[in-house]
Amino acid sequence: MFSGTQSLLRVVLKYQSALNAKNIIVKQVNCKHYCQQIPKITNQLETVQKNKSSLETLDPTSETIDVNTHMLTPEEEVKIKTYEQAKESSVLEPSDQDVSHIKPFIPATQTFARYANQSTTIQKLADLGMNLSRWENSEKAMNILLKLDYETHLKKYISFFVDTIGIPPEELGYMFTKCPFILGEKIENLKARVEYLKSKKFTDHGIARIVVRNPRWLESKVEEMDERLGFFQKSFHLSGDEVRELCEQLPKLITKKKIWIMEVTFAVKEQMGFDKNEIKKMLLTHPRLWTQDAGIMVRSFNYLQSEMLIPRSAIIEYPNVLTSRLFRLQNRHSFLVKLGRNQYDPTKENYVSLKSLVAGDDAEFCADVARTTVETYNLFLKSAGSEAAFETMTPSRKRPGWSENAPTTRNN
Repeated sequence: MFSGTQSLLRVVLKYQSALNAKNIIVKQVNCKHYCQQIPKITNQLETVQKNKSSLETLDPTSETIDVNTHMLTPEEEVKIKTYEQAKESSVLEPSDQDVSHIKPFIPATQTFARYANQSTTIQKLADLGMNLSRWENSEKAMNILLKLDYETHLKKYISFFVDTIGIPPEELGYMFTKCPFILGEKIENLKARVEYLKSKKFTDHGIARIVVRNPRWLESKVEEMDERLGFFQKSFHLSGDEVRELCEQLPKLITKKKIWIMEVTFAVKEQMGFDKNEIKKMLLTHPRLWTQDAGIMVRSFNYLQSEMLIPRSAIIEYPNVLTSRLFRLQNRHSFLVKLGRNQYDPTKENYVSLKSLVAGDDAEFCADVARTTVETYNLFLKSAGSEAAFETMTPSRKRPGWSENAPTTRNN
């Protein structure tokens, strides 16, 4: 088989210039495609034979080449030899070539369970407690985790987080669940970001706390981290210790979008009327305030001021009340009005703090604040037709100043 191919190749290589001279084009091909080009070349040679005059018109002084006796150049011999060896070799034959770096092809998938039995990485992540199902709709996360080799990559990440940062092993699953993308970052970049925090006098415990609660910190470049810390320090007039305290208390606040932080600050300052010192105190006391919707907080503030007559000083002491859902404030306050227990002045008897007003579930509120049963409270929250039943169940609760026109329905 190969002898016929070799003869044909000899003809093509040595007569190509002659064929081109008479506008009969033979396409030069790479040696690995010779076999595929044989039918085309054969047709071209048959055309040349039918038109012998085209060869006879060549320069009569040109040397006649005998294909059978002419020797191929070394380059031509290498091409033919390489082609023949490639055709004769088999993928089943033993080979001394190192192919350990080649990984099995992993087709696209919509679930990690498909590779739970064959991927050591997926098994180890599950053992650590990572909730893989949370990221099955993320193509980026799937690509990172499925291509991550356990021995050469995942072990290094685990060692870095546990030994270098000091994160407890039992926290790794929670951390990877929150942000699997840090497993796609280079170890060198992660180390540089941790070293930056150390240079800013963050303690080892503080760094570990930040990374566990908000691993997105390690996604940010050092320049971005420095810019964000500077933004909070200048915007709220914080000292270095106060910046570190804020970061450790609520790490996700630092990576929040800057426009969101500015909108909340505007609402607290311009719409609620707090000054910069009051804002700073509220931020350090309850930083979660700056992760809430500004419009919702303004509505809660207006209700506290206009309906409940809560002084601003009380809100500053317990700003958490602004994060409580408005309908909870309305329902519980209206219920206390019905019972005559809406006493929010700390200098008077039966004082109800803002914390006790919004904290806990309905059963705790009824037992500790309203001093009644949760069934009574649920009946109060029903339609207006239940007010008569409420009056029959709690006749002794009426007090001077009890309002017959107090709202009895839920305000959503």
